Amino acid sequence: MSLETGRSPIVTSVARASLTELYPPDGRLPSLIDDAREAALVRIASDKGEVLVKPPVFPYVRHHMLVIPDLSTHEPTDTPFVVPDGLLFSTLHTAGVVAAHYLDNSDVREVTVGWNHSKFEDKKHVATQQNTLHIHVIGYTAEDQAHTISQDEVNRRPELKMKEREPKAALIKTILENKVMSRFKEWPTFKHLFNEVRDGDRVTYELNQGIDTFNHPSLAMIMKRIHVASQIAYEELADCFFTPDQEEPYSYVESDDGRYALRSVDERKAAMEEYIITNDWLSDGHKKELMMLARHARSMEEVNAILQKRKGNEPLTDDEQYGQNKYMALKGLAYATVFTGMRQDDGSVSWIFGFDPVVFAPRDVVQASRGTFAHFERKGDRVLPLYAYEEMREDEERLADRLQQSS
Repeated sequence: MSLETGRSPIVTSVARASLTELYPPDGRLPSLIDDAREAALVRIASDKGEVLVKPPVFPYVRHHMLVIPDLSTHEPTDTPFVVPDGLLFSTLHTAGVVAAHYLDNSDVREVTVGWNHSKFEDKKHVATQQNTLHIHVIGYTAEDQAHTISQDEVNRRPELKMKEREPKAALIKTILENKVMSRFKEWPTFKHLFNEVRDGDRVTYELNQGIDTFNHPSLAMIMKRIHVASQIAYEELADCFFTPDQEEPYSYVESDDGRYALRSVDERKAAMEEYIITNDWLSDGHKKELMMLARHARSMEEVNAILQKRKGNEPLTDDEQYGQNKYMALKGLAYATVFTGMRQDDGSVSWIFGFDPVVFAPRDVVQASRGTFAHFERKGDRVLPLYAYEEMREDEERLADRLQQSS
């Protein structure tokens, strides 16, 4: 691999360069991939493309980089599956180098390496709305952790909890284990890299090789296969809910509200009964839950009509519209992939991996730490001051040198 160092002003993103406020006056930001191509901190040449490394437009912490695979053809890379093996390996390896750089700072207590996939959902809370695979590498100091929202607070606040995880977690965990992870758990390569442990109602995997996992050539292949198996599992479940598109295989008819059009209640019930018979490992409780979901799924139009009747002429908020639709499956596969490294009292770092599909959440998936706190939302009074960018620039320069040496 070869590396080219780009320009490195105090703010390396074009979108940030001329900003004096938190958001641009017109409320719009450039495309993430266009911004990365024009203002990458570093570019790492790889098989059939290059890896772009850039800081986020509006950082909330001092240690945060985006690592983005970019095909030489500039075709979209919305999932790990469409990224060539060599380029995906280089992307994951680069993310590991960034994580190691942050962990060299003893003030950093936790590092996350993760990405979201939510191809079809409307991401109103995401600054650069598009379908570009990009890995967030974030290092958190004790100060950062003190000013993010804790897991306890998430659990107390329903509007946050529905953003953080799948509300039908136990059901989806069972489907994940039987339809996806069971395909990999006995592979020698998977067992070499991962060791399954329980984390409440989640399945978490310890990284046997620690941060060196990101240097293993099989990691890219495993991430691809998990994506494909999850897509198949989603489609099998979605077939029970949505009207198939007769003109295009493996797709569904869209309704006026932008989501997939629901099948009739009788069709949903019949399809779900067949799904349950096929998947005989489901518990009696999960079978009943799936039948309840099939019976009560509603379109957004139906949900809004019910809510509007209750509120009269008062307009509905987005959270009200989405939050009340508890039985509607998402439009398209969505998940968060998160690797978390946590510094222990003795200075060592333990790494864990989590894969969290979201099917019945009312919002699209939002990445959350597998560690001690939830980092997807930061308290509004803790935006970084402008003087912090100078410190970030100095660290960016050190990171660029390290990436050059590692390539």
